Amino acid sequence: MHWYVDQEAPDRMPPISANEVELVVSDFRGKVIEPLSRLLKEGDPNEEIRRLQNLTVFSEWKDIPNFRFRIMFFPVSPQPEGDSGIQEYHISAYVEGTAKDDWPENWVCYSTRFCVIVLNHKDVHLSVYKADSFNFSSSEADRGWQGILTHTQLVDGGFLNENGDLVLRAGVYPIGAEVNRAAREHGYDCRKATGFVGLQNHGATCYMNALLQSLYSITKFRKAVYSLNFRVDEMIGEQSYEIMKRLQSEMRDCHPSEVQSNNGYKNSKRKSHEHSEFNNEDNEGSADNSDLFVDSNMDERDCRAILMEEEEEQKKVPSVGLALQNLFYKLRYAQHAPPCKELMRSFGWDSSDMFTQQDSHELLKLLLDKMEEQMKGTPVEGSVKQMFEGEMETYIECIDIDYKSSRMETFEDIQLDIQGCSDIYDSLKKLTEAEILSGDNMYEAEGHGKQRARKGIRFLKFPPVCVFLLKRFTFDLQRMDTVKLNDRFEFYKEIDLSPFCPTGGQYVLQAVSVHHGSINSGHYYAFAASDKRQWHRFDDENVAKVSEYAVIGDNFGGEEPDCYNYCSAENESSPRPSRRTKNYNAYILIYVLKSAAGDILGDCDPVSEGYSMITRCCMQDRLAAMRHRVRERLSQSIKVKVFEKSDFEGLKFMDQPFMGWLGGKVITFDRSTVLSEALKRIGNMFAKPDTDVYAGPENFHVMGINRSTHRFCCLAEVRGHQEVSDDTLQSIVSQIRHDVFQVYDPTLYILYVPRPMHCASIQSSSLFFIKYFDIFSENPDGERLICIDVVYLSPEGTILQVAGPALCKLARFMTEGLITPYHVSAIERCVSRIGSVDMSSKSVREMDAILNQILHEESLHLNWYVEQSGLYEAVALNKTLKEQHLGNGDLLVFNFRPTESMRRLVEEIDTKFTLKEDFVETRPVLEGALSGPLFHVSADYLQSGEAPGASISPHTIAFRDMRARWESFAATEILKYQSVNMFPIYDFPSFIDWRLNVVTITFELYNPFEQLGAWVNCCGSIVKAVGSVDDPSPKSFEESPKVAGPLKTVQFTLDLRVPCKHALRYVCWSMGVDPAHVLFYAHQPHKLESIWMRPASIDDFCHRDGSLGFVQKPLSNLFTALGKAVRHDNANRDAVMRSGSINSNAQCSDHSVDSACQTDISAASGTGNANGIGNVLALPNRTISGSDTGILDSGRDTGREEMMGGVPLANSLNSRFEGGSNKPNVIYMAVFPQCYSDLTVKCDGVSLNFVVQVFNRRVECTGVCMGKAPAGITVGEVCDMVVRIANLGPNVRMRMVECLSDSFVVVEPSGLMRDLPHYVNTNIRNILAAPIRVEPDWSYEEQESLKNGERVLLTVMHQTPDHETFGHPFQVLVHPRWTLGEIKGAIREKLCLPKREWDRWSFFQQMDGYNRAWKANDDCLDWDKSSDIKLLAEHPKPYDKSRSFSAMRIA
Repeated sequence: MHWYVDQEAPDRMPPISANEVELVVSDFRGKVIEPLSRLLKEGDPNEEIRRLQNLTVFSEWKDIPNFRFRIMFFPVSPQPEGDSGIQEYHISAYVEGTAKDDWPENWVCYSTRFCVIVLNHKDVHLSVYKADSFNFSSSEADRGWQGILTHTQLVDGGFLNENGDLVLRAGVYPIGAEVNRAAREHGYDCRKATGFVGLQNHGATCYMNALLQSLYSITKFRKAVYSLNFRVDEMIGEQSYEIMKRLQSEMRDCHPSEVQSNNGYKNSKRKSHEHSEFNNEDNEGSADNSDLFVDSNMDERDCRAILMEEEEEQKKVPSVGLALQNLFYKLRYAQHAPPCKELMRSFGWDSSDMFTQQDSHELLKLLLDKMEEQMKGTPVEGSVKQMFEGEMETYIECIDIDYKSSRMETFEDIQLDIQGCSDIYDSLKKLTEAEILSGDNMYEAEGHGKQRARKGIRFLKFPPVCVFLLKRFTFDLQRMDTVKLNDRFEFYKEIDLSPFCPTGGQYVLQAVSVHHGSINSGHYYAFAASDKRQWHRFDDENVAKVSEYAVIGDNFGGEEPDCYNYCSAENESSPRPSRRTKNYNAYILIYVLKSAAGDILGDCDPVSEGYSMITRCCMQDRLAAMRHRVRERLSQSIKVKVFEKSDFEGLKFMDQPFMGWLGGKVITFDRSTVLSEALKRIGNMFAKPDTDVYAGPENFHVMGINRSTHRFCCLAEVRGHQEVSDDTLQSIVSQIRHDVFQVYDPTLYILYVPRPMHCASIQSSSLFFIKYFDIFSENPDGERLICIDVVYLSPEGTILQVAGPALCKLARFMTEGLITPYHVSAIERCVSRIGSVDMSSKSVREMDAILNQILHEESLHLNWYVEQSGLYEAVALNKTLKEQHLGNGDLLVFNFRPTESMRRLVEEIDTKFTLKEDFVETRPVLEGALSGPLFHVSADYLQSGEAPGASISPHTIAFRDMRARWESFAATEILKYQSVNMFPIYDFPSFIDWRLNVVTITFELYNPFEQLGAWVNCCGSIVKAVGSVDDPSPKSFEESPKVAGPLKTVQFTLDLRVPCKHALRYVCWSMGVDPAHVLFYAHQPHKLESIWMRPASIDDFCHRDGSLGFVQKPLSNLFTALGKAVRHDNANRDAVMRSGSINSNAQCSDHSVDSACQTDISAASGTGNANGIGNVLALPNRTISGSDTGILDSGRDTGREEMMGGVPLANSLNSRFEGGSNKPNVIYMAVFPQCYSDLTVKCDGVSLNFVVQVFNRRVECTGVCMGKAPAGITVGEVCDMVVRIANLGPNVRMRMVECLSDSFVVVEPSGLMRDLPHYVNTNIRNILAAPIRVEPDWSYEEQESLKNGERVLLTVMHQTPDHETFGHPFQVLVHPRWTLGEIKGAIREKLCLPKREWDRWSFFQQMDGYNRAWKANDDCLDWDKSSDIKLLAEHPKPYDKSRSFSAMRIA
């Protein structure tokens, strides 16, 4: 039963608050208490008491912005009182909530504060107050208190007024808005529930997710992104694209009906998320059939290709437009939240940036700027500007005279103050309110003097999509720190902007970005409206429907009221209502012009609108699915490559490069195959007719179990130690090392060697590879080392137990010509004698003694070693294999004892380190070296006509003549040193030493004149005087420093043990230069990397020994002096050889790089060793001029299948010589007109060496001047010297600039040169890498504008997206009030850069040396905050291709 009563406010009661509802139960005494007392006294035959107990009284519904509730009152609630058991009747009151019209069905309001008050009419301070918190929800909608007061207390306590009325009040104070509880449950499907999906958070990327979802909700922007056209064959690997085309063509020919059905399936999938065709079983079956067809028509090569190209595709940095298009495509069609990693990679971010929370407003400006750049030249060019760009006027109007100064600017967002403003209208009024300039702040009107004026801005045009940034973050002068403002700031569903602009109109709210937290930590999420105006909350991966209040009213900020007992106050001043500050509030508001909403918003179907993106993304989706299936298939099967003993006999190899072995049989198994069954099947493959099959695991050996080396391990031992319970092939695969097990070609390498009867137990014998090192062979490298047998040996025996079988095989190989013959008859006699001895009754020691005696009598002295990953250890003849810790899979090597002639040759080598002529200072071969300051001007600059009347410097001509005369001495000098490297290989240890010391060294010869005087622009790009039809600039720019490359690049194979001076003389003369004019560097001489390293000369590598006098240092000391490590490319010498051919998987020896360009010095001079003992000093494997790197491929024998690590040889060589990181052991050389001894000291108190680069007004280096000068010379004198030597003209004034340490400092002309950091800093050891810069000084007019404040100096620095400084900084004169767009125009006019290069530049302001901030084209620089402002021009290095030119970073 429900009893509704009239609402009648009592007298002198506290007023009702906005969040309260009141219930007045009229005449509660007469209607409830008195009838109940009478019934208790007289009896209740009609059960009227039960009717009263079931009575419920409700108040009216109360609507507050974020809740709807009422009071639910029970006037009669029986409850036992005390111990008497007498039943006393109470009253009970509850708060009942209900859903608002736009709430989700499964709503909940968490931690909602509520209270109930029973007012006391005698004394309001005695009113009963109850308060609590509760999660009101659709399933639990009411909460309150039972038995608040008894009826007696109501009567006696004064809770009823004179009319007997009872007054109750209830208040509800929700925290925030309602929440869709279903969205927090496990298994919630965003796509199914809302039609949208979220975005993955990769650490601290919530700000980006919120912004992207807001932009995605703007259909016109989404369409513009969809309209960008990217070719699919440029997005995926070439082989993958061809495979996809081939498979599609084959499927169309073989199964046209299935192709049509499958296409229908794909189209239906993209047309709608609700259509039933999406889950059509027939279509799914067709898709499965097509997948089966595709998989069955792909061979192993195809599978490997698409997986390998997937890795390469992931390394590419996509453009911002491509990454954003792919993301929007996934937001449309993905079933789950897609990642944003591709988009972040397009920004140039790494993993650390994902955990750095950036500013979403800054990202918005950058994103719109980059998208506008990428849409240039496309059908959607300018669409971003049309949507987001508005116009405003900055004006100053004089009050007393008719004078006005104004400037029109564009804007993409409007920044609104919230401090001191109540809502968006107040803030816009404050923004457009004019400032009065009066008193000391009067305006200087041109031609009118000081005048009173109004200063402000006017909006001329609001864009269709209006973005408002609320200034929530500000600098607090009291705290001296940035703080967040949580002030209340109201905004509305619709706003009218016509009061602020004549062309303004009604705008409707489309998206809200919210920041929750403080300045130091927080979280971003967004609200956006769908095309049906249904609001959704986008919180990273989660998307849920929300009410309008959750979007608008809940994000005003400010304080929220909390329930409090206002009846307990003794006076009106206390207690005050408690407040809770909301630390989440709106940060970015996006409004859309209401009259254009139909064009800007609404739905977008990419399929029906025919975007090419669909075709590309569909193919990429199918390719991704195909790759996934291939990976699954590879994870289920395993290839087993099985070798037997005969595959190794006669094989020449170092260590065990198993992946390149020829031979063997391949069989494919399922990984779940039982191991015993697999071994039995393998055994049957090798079993001979009518013989037993040895399929026990003790006969099989697997590669890759050993954790440090490539060795075979007995499978029986592996099974004995494995911890897995299942006995399958997968259990073996799981124990293989990752570097052995190829992902794209999963293969187990197994050796099958049946054990003889006496070696049946794995404890009684171990498997060994027996190799012979041929010390008499003329073959180079690994061809001397040949495997002759694979045997089981007893660990209890010595190495001599294998002497008989080894010599037997050795004699056979010598007879067959595989090994150089040596004492063949003695070997055969020895084998015969060993075979005739009965060893069955002999002990181990007795057998060793007999074998040793036979070998001694036949003069066959063998030395034994164990090979250990490119190293060795000697094997003792008198110790057992077990005592020497030799076991299964070890490689045993033996050779004959070296001959006497070999020993004498070793002794002769030592005498070559103490030749007297090596300790005399190297003098030039030509007298009269060039002296005095030398000047060189770029030949390209001369040809361009930029310097009329200039000609080639006489110093340049003289230096060319000097180098030509050196060529006449080169042939004679080369003959002196070409045969000094006679380090013999006489046994296996000397062979290992040779391998560790013989390395390939690349020498690059540079001419510092040409390098430092090259015509380059401020970025470091080479400038060429070539006109272009498309480019109004008369110049073009090369993105590679190839033009200014080395004079020559020669690759030598050298032994690091040779005398250093001998080697360097040979190298210098081989390159046609006098060693006395050469210095050696660890890096390119003119590059910044070499600034701290002292260059080395040819005379730096000898020292005085206490007993021997002067001793020359080996070549290895060159690397030590330059601080470089030697890279031993041992893979070159691990090539597997069979019949003289190198296996395709191994890297080629440098001796076979190009036979057409090599000079066989040993054959020419006749100094080679007939026994193959000696090795020539060097083989100049390649000589390349600085402008002819293309020669690398000209001499290659195209008939040979030479590969280097799976890459064609020519390609790998090109990567070496084009500045790649694959160059082996590069030493850089610089050749000078002067003797090197004149250049090694920067300043000695008498004179100083200087290197000066000459720049023009376009910040282009055009020449270089270098030489000696008196130590007391001034900066101005050097500038005058440059003007005179370079013939720049009598009216040219030059200034000197110091640009070390990322600075730009103009040096005073009166200062001394020796006081520059180049000379004061002792850590600077290479002045070529720190040239001094001289450039034209400002004109007299420009200097005057600087003095009167009309212009200020702005320094511009170059930075890569990784914040690496490069290029040449410069200064530009700008007006303090210029916008960034105007400054960029002045910079481009000064530099005359072509559009292609200029479009890659993004600009950031750097204030006080560290505060880096993004500025838009319509922003001014913060000159009012600091005078120390630089402009950072961010763009990739023009010669660095490692990062996409579209990459960007956020400060």
